[in-house]
Amino acid sequence: MNVRWVSMLFVVIVTVFYHISQKAIDAVYPALVRIQVVTPAFRDGREVRMQAGGSGVIVSPDGHVVTNHHVAGKATRMICVLPDKTEVAAERVGTDPLADICVLRLAEKRAYAHARFGDSDALRVGDTVLAMGSPGSLSQSVTAGVVSNVDP
Repeated sequence: MNVRWVSMLFVVIVTVFYHISQKAIDAVYPALVRIQVVTPAFRDGREVRMQAGGSGVIVSPDGHVVTNHHVAGKATRMICVLPDKTEVAAERVGTDPLADICVLRLAEKRAYAHARFGDSDALRVGDTVLAMGSPGSLSQSVTAGVVSNVDP
């Protein structure tokens, strides 16, 4: 196999992946939020308030946010930071600790950029996927990965 041919094929594959990835990023990135929470905890018989953070994604135009239960499930105060750095208070709509999922609603009534759920049944082993969010309460990031298993 010719090295030049392999190099050209690699450039084509990377270019196609870049355009597909960029389309996904453009669709989801405006809906990402960084979530800052205050959660009560008890130490030595006294209540203390712990600050923490995580990420979520706006999934409806009226401001419903999906995040994890371990991020906001027990929080008493939640602030969502939008990609433009706007801070919006949020209230918890529901949470499920066993599924580690929590739904919030942004308090400011307006139309929000939002992402749509994909079809997880269509995923196959070897598919490229993107993870977007705010790990460690840092600014939004994007990471690529590969589906390694689809069995429950």
